[in-house]
Amino acid sequence: MITSPDGRDLISNQNANFDEALIKGITRAHKWQEMIDSGKARSIRDVAEREGVPSGYACKIIRLTELAPDITTAIINGRQPQSLQLASMMDDFPILWADQRQHFGF
Repeated sequence: MITSPDGRDLISNQNANFDEALIKGITRAHKWQEMIDSGKARSIRDVAEREGVPSGYACKIIRLTELAPDITTAIINGRQPQSLQLASMMDDFPILWADQRQHFGF
C-alpha cells in the first residue's frame, strides 16, 4: 500500500487502470534480466538480438527491474497514477525507491 504523509491510501481509491504497455514493459524487463542471470544470454546486447529489438530499447526496458516493488505491484494491478506511461519510464529515473515514488507520482 502506498500512503500519503497523512496516512491516506493513495492507490486503492483509484479505479483499476491496466496499462498493457506498462505491464508488458515490466514483464519483459524481468524476463530479460532472468535470461542474463541464468546465463541464457550473455549481455543486454545478446538479449536484444534474441528478442529482435534495438539494444538501446532493451537497456531502457531492463532498468524497470530497478523499480520499487510497490510501484511494480501497483502497475501490475492497474493502480498506477493515470498520467504514468511507459515512455516516461524509459528516461532516467532515480534509483532510490522513495525518490522513484515522488518522481512517478505515487
